[in-house]
Amino acid sequence: MTPKHRGLIFVVAEPYRAIRVEEHAANFGDFTDTVSAHDLEAKKRVIALVSFDGETFSYAALATRGNRVATAKHVMRFARLVELDHLTPEELSRHVPAARMRAVTRFVRDGAGVLSESTWSDVWRAVRILRPDRTGDFDTLEQLVTEPPRRYVGRSYETVAQEKDAFLLATEIFGIDRSLTSPLLVPPKKPAPFLDGLSKASVIEDIMIQKDKSTFADWVASPEDHVGSVVLTRRDGRQLTVVNVNRTAIETTLGVDLIYYNHVFRSFVMVQYKRMEQEKGKDDRESAVYRPIDPSYKLELARMDAYLASRKVIPPVDRVDFRLSSNAFLFKLCPKITLDPLSTSPIKGMYLPLDYWKLLVRSAEVRGPKGGVQITYDNVHRYFDNSAFVALVENGWIGSSISEERELSSLIRSGLEGNRSVYYARTSKV
Repeated sequence: MTPKHRGLIFVVAEPYRAIRVEEHAANFGDFTDTVSAHDLEAKKRVIALVSFDGETFSYAALATRGNRVATAKHVMRFARLVELDHLTPEELSRHVPAARMRAVTRFVRDGAGVLSESTWSDVWRAVRILRPDRTGDFDTLEQLVTEPPRRYVGRSYETVAQEKDAFLLATEIFGIDRSLTSPLLVPPKKPAPFLDGLSKASVIEDIMIQKDKSTFADWVASPEDHVGSVVLTRRDGRQLTVVNVNRTAIETTLGVDLIYYNHVFRSFVMVQYKRMEQEKGKDDRESAVYRPIDPSYKLELARMDAYLASRKVIPPVDRVDFRLSSNAFLFKLCPKITLDPLSTSPIKGMYLPLDYWKLLVRSAEVRGPKGGVQITYDNVHRYFDNSAFVALVENGWIGSSISEERELSSLIRSGLEGNRSVYYARTSKV
């Protein structure tokens, strides 16, 4: 199938920066840069051929032009990267007329350029011929180019964004590169549970993903409560099962929880998402604020406290059971967010362990003018970001102790009574 649109040639020119950008692209599956592309409309999507050395093309990518940041320079976001195995212009020239290859050569030399529709048609056809094993990925890029960009606004899409974040965090703790999750992500046509929106069962590098609503832990919930589930299997045999349990429609869901079980350390970590609101301060500056007054907050906190008061923790007897903290509960406070369907980056936010949270809300530092609690980035002082949280959970430094495995199952089950979307993720042994 020949696309009916233009394409972009893009070269990261400076050697040192090219190394950094290529490393980021390999690790995270996307990157941003500035491009002289004044003849592309804002938010316009095109397929780009990306080079990091000016000699070969490393990726085909979905490129979206953003705002102008300097004279004749615009931000360009490159996502949904498809490896081209260092495709050379010489290879292309065997299938592209010489007159049209001159435009490709000129843009490679200049660092960037938008090919005409006719030239791009020949170049893209050549790419598909030369890399036939990437046909499915190329089809996806073409589909995404033809779909009109849209904004995903509203409370339902914010819930979907939190669900997506829970899934991406689970895969990152499990050790899956973000770049490998990129092909799974597709823009939703309407608000729907995130797992339902993942692409069909497929094999991505060394990861196989299967969607199966019958895959569940029988002590978590009954099958009819399951919105969906996926199993990611590595070539080494390790599996990550992610199950979404929700007893309400996405439109009436009040929040998202992530429950992660690490089989290596036999440990649970439970993260509860909280949405921060934009509020104006005394200086009329807007900042993200969370006030613990939402309807479910007191009930959720009481449930955690009741469990912590009744649990029986046996001191660790070996290195696997050692924890910096055996309190498994954390809050993740997120500023108001807009769903970005193709991004593989977790939502920015503050992870606050429950023990620290309790000290914080009693502190005079978080009290507003009328005595209410208002949590902001400025008055929290310290928190875990995504990288710190992933490292702590992955290496078993935080989470429940081995002696709590059975006790926590009843708490998890009781947590499903609220109008929340629960993401239960567990790893399996090889």
